Order: sequence, then structure tokens, then C-alpha cells
Amino acid sequence: MKRTQNEKILQIKFETLVVGIDIGKDTHYARAFDCRGIELSKLLRFSNTNQGYKALEDWIAYSGLFGQYFREYPDNKTGYIRNTQYYLLTHALLQDSEGNNIVIDKTDTDVVFITATFYCTYTPSGFGSNGIYPEANKNYLLKWVLRGSFDNSVRFSRFTLPYSSLMLDRYDGESKYTGFKSWEIRNAVGVAATGKLDMPMMTFLDSECNNRIIKHFGNPGVGAITFPNHDFFPPYLVERIPIGTGDGATTAFNIKAPVIMPGSETIYVNNVVKTRDVDYTIDYESNCGDWYENYHTAGLSCRSNGVSFGDLASRTPNKNYSYRDPLAWWYCYDSTFYPSSCTVNETNPIKIDFGTAKACNTLKIEILTVPTAQVDNLKIQTSSDGTNWTDVPNMTRSNQVWKFTETSARYWRVFIPNYNWLYSLYHSNLPTRDGQYYGSSFFLGKTVPGLKFLTPPAAGAAIDATYSLEYPFKTSNNLLRFTYSIVLQRG
Repeated sequence: MKRTQNEKILQIKFETLVVGIDIGKDTHYARAFDCRGIELSKLLRFSNTNQGYKALEDWIAYSGLFGQYFREYPDNKTGYIRNTQYYLLTHALLQDSEGNNIVIDKTDTDVVFITATFYCTYTPSGFGSNGIYPEANKNYLLKWVLRGSFDNSVRFSRFTLPYSSLMLDRYDGESKYTGFKSWEIRNAVGVAATGKLDMPMMTFLDSECNNRIIKHFGNPGVGAITFPNHDFFPPYLVERIPIGTGDGATTAFNIKAPVIMPGSETIYVNNVVKTRDVDYTIDYESNCGDWYENYHTAGLSCRSNGVSFGDLASRTPNKNYSYRDPLAWWYCYDSTFYPSSCTVNETNPIKIDFGTAKACNTLKIEILTVPTAQVDNLKIQTSSDGTNWTDVPNMTRSNQVWKFTETSARYWRVFIPNYNWLYSLYHSNLPTRDGQYYGSSFFLGKTVPGLKFLTPPAAGAAIDATYSLEYPFKTSNNLLRFTYSIVLQRG
């Protein structure tokens, strides 16, 4: 069917790139135009070879809508910026004050001022149905398009977060992440024709960021996956892992995983399957005492409601250095909020209001300045009203770990009677553990073996278990990899 001229013209849209080719025997010539007939790029001369047609393909991509975002480099790496200036490309029409399309013939006597408003929409998707995304003012994908800046990091966190941007550095002095690795967006690979940019694969090695539960994983300025998410991380089955050997007296055993999927376990004693709540009980979360994630205070900082840490609140911030929060486990340095040190004593104890009663049986403190003789005098007390205090029962100490009979209370406090306990908050003077500065970090929570038999397994009885994991967790036995892609589209 023949098409009229008008029908042919209507086929050319605003976003249409028109390419005309002058065909020769050995050499061809191409030109590119927009819907108004304005030439968009320089004339291309290309050979009648595979290499020549590849050059044509790249030239078309560069001339198109996203050509300014994907500039090819000699090493075939793609960068989002070539010069110190950032370029936005527009094919917008010029109009007069009445909305009529116009063409300006610029001469050496004319001064042309152009003002443009650029709207950019971020569609949060790709990180799963329960993914989290950055707050609007911390969305680095929009910052990249508009200003050229980008968040070159992959991070993970064990904390419950409403926004991925809460893992960013210096988020109001706090950054809730427990694993970090940086990369360069210049190492990403982009295809201008499709507007797609593939980020490099990031790998956390077997020596990096170990002993961490992962509840969020991603690029804080773009988005992060939230776990459990069976689409990204299907339940991982651990089969017949040895738990221990009975001795006829011991009833408690370490289940050897920090968090297991509720109801997924099968417990064997000498290859005989045991029944939950008849032969044994199991704690699905607080079952690995050497993992800091099991402590209630691991998600708190001295800025949290209900937390008072010695006389810190009355001290004047010291702006000479970035000082570390003495409670927070994660990255938390701030010269505008924290002083160089604070003091804990009976008048100004370490005091925690959990809001509701929390069961605890373990306290761990990294103490650098307190003599051993004074450490032995440390008191742990609980209260139901915040006024009347009671010592925790049956407290024992091993190095800097205190164990006591499991006690449930809303209010907790810690101090050393008749002693001023000095905390240095200057992080460069503090030791590191798993790649983070700790110093005097304060851990209070519940740690239990996880698996408890109602009757002790017989001496020599082999105990093993099968269970599923729905939270990834990083150890020296595994690697952790992450990548994602960005797709630019015209709205």
C-alpha cells in the first residue's frame, strides 16, 4: 500500500534519528539528522568492511539521545564524563514567547541566552519486591545524570533500614553498614544504542568483611536488595553438619549458624531424627555467641533514643578530628557531635532504655584504659522503672566478657563504683577488628548455644543437623559478589 507524504513525515518522531548514507564501491559516507533536519554529528567516512560497519554503528550510537553519556575510550572502557565539564544533550525546539517554533541565525552581533529546565525521573526497580532505595536528596543516579557525581561503593548491612542511603558515609554522622568496597564507574561498560550501563562485578574476598549477617546489599546511592528475598537468595540447605558429640551430661550445643530459617531444621542423634519441643528446643537467632549481630546494642548509637553514655551529652564537640561513637558498632565518626573523650561513673553510667523488656545474658566491652583491678568491680544493673536498680544475678567475667543469668528488663546500666572510667573517642588511636575501628564498643545482648536437649545425649552419640539459611552471611569460607545495570530512557 502506498503511503502519502504526510504519513511518511508522521513516522519521524522527536526521538527519531535519521541517517543518510551515500553508497560507494569501497568507501561510504553517512550523515545524521534530527526530526527538524538539524545535523547532529560530523560527516562519517567509513570503509566497506566489517570494521567500517562497526564504526558506523558506534557513530550512530554516539549521535543518538544518549551519546553524551556513553563516550568510548581507547581501552574500550566507558566513562560518563570526558572533560571537567559535564554535558547534557538536548534536541529541544526553540520557541518564542507565544510558543511558536523559531530558528535563530546567530551572528557576531547577537548574544543568545539559553535557559533550560531538565527533569529526571528515577524508577525504583530491579532490587526485588522488598528492595530499598535512596532518599531523593541522596539519589546518586540523579546526581550522576545532572551533575556527574556518583556513589562508587557497594555495601551491606545487618540493620533494618528504610532507605539504602542510610549506608552512605557521614549520614548525619552515622552510616549503618558493616561491609564496604569501592569501585570506579569508569570501569563500567555501556552501550549507547540501548542506554544501558553495566557496572563492574564487585567481589568481597574470603579475607574481607567476615562474620557479618547480610540484611541489605547494594549501592546505597541507587538501591539495595533486602533479605530474606528468595528470588535473589533462595533458602540455602545445609545438610548433616556435625554439631557435637554427647557426653551423657551436656544438653546445650552451638547450632553453628547465626540465623537459620524457622522450622527448617532436622536434628539427628546417632542418625535418629528428634522432635522439636519434645526432644529439644532451638533458638533460631541468638545461637552463636561470637557474632556481634546477636547483641541488642549492635543496632544502636549514642544518638539513639534511650541511650546515655557517661557524660558524653554534656561534653563540647571537638572539631580537630573525627571522633567515634563509643557505642555504635558500625561506621560512626563525627567532629560536630562527639568530643575527644567522655567519662563514665556511677553518677553518669552507661544507660540503655530498650523501650521494651529485652532478655540479656552477656556483656562485652572493649576496654583500653581501665586497670584489671577496677574491671573486676564493674556492675551491671537492671530496672523496670528506670529508678530502682538491681544487680544482675550470677555475674562472671572472662577477660572483657561478662556472663550472667538471663534477665529480661527494659532499663540497663553499667558503671564501676567509685571510679571514673575514661573513654577515648579518637578513632586513630583505637585498634581494628574485621576492618573497622572499635575501641570501647559496648555489646549487651543474649547469646545462647542455640540447640538444647531436654535429655543429655548419651556419651559418644553423634549429633548433627540439617537446616536452611535465608540470610546470606559472610565468612572466610565464601565470596560475595554483586553487580547491577543502569538503563537510561527518554520519558
